[in-house]
Amino acid sequence: MRLHVAQETTENRFELGGRAVSTPFHPELVQRVNAVCDRLIPPEGDFPAPSDVGIVDIIGRYVAPDDEMPRFFPFFTVGAVAGLLEPLGDDFESVETVVQDERMIALEIDAAQGFAVFRMLTNFCYYSRPAVALAVQKLPAGKYYRPTPQPYGYLDTVADWDEIEINRTRGSYVETADVAPVDLSDDIRASVVIKEDEA
Repeated sequence: MRLHVAQETTENRFELGGRAVSTPFHPELVQRVNAVCDRLIPPEGDFPAPSDVGIVDIIGRYVAPDDEMPRFFPFFTVGAVAGLLEPLGDDFESVETVVQDERMIALEIDAAQGFAVFRMLTNFCYYSRPAVALAVQKLPAGKYYRPTPQPYGYLDTVADWDEIEINRTRGSYVETADVAPVDLSDDIRASVVIKEDEA
């Protein structure tokens, strides 16, 4: 099995926001990814377990379905993730954490490149979660932490819009030229009357 990994891009960084829709994983892979992520970043204090903040759904935004060629970093498909984690064994989720750690260390040695990219993806997705941002803010140095995600800075580093992903989005918008003012005077008057009645 061939893993699509970081060398295939000149910029080893994640597409902001990932795919428009998270790629679904089969139930066994959901359990495996949750278990691996929980060992990579064990819960401690105010920091929740990755599995408690929906890590699989976020990782799924950066993984392509098996019937699509991955188009951006980390260049994983669902099958590639499953194949990478397969050597951990079918009983990985049920064995003791010491055994889990031993198997993960062996995988880190045997599949160093793929494992390193998966660990990077796990960290990126975990620290994007609001519950984790709140935990960081509770640390002594947390007052310096920006709760709004700023992984790559500002407009000079933001990638161009992806036409394929844009076409997958749902909803609608109004063209700038078609935007018209809305008369809210009646609503404003009504709210003033309600406030006066309450007083």
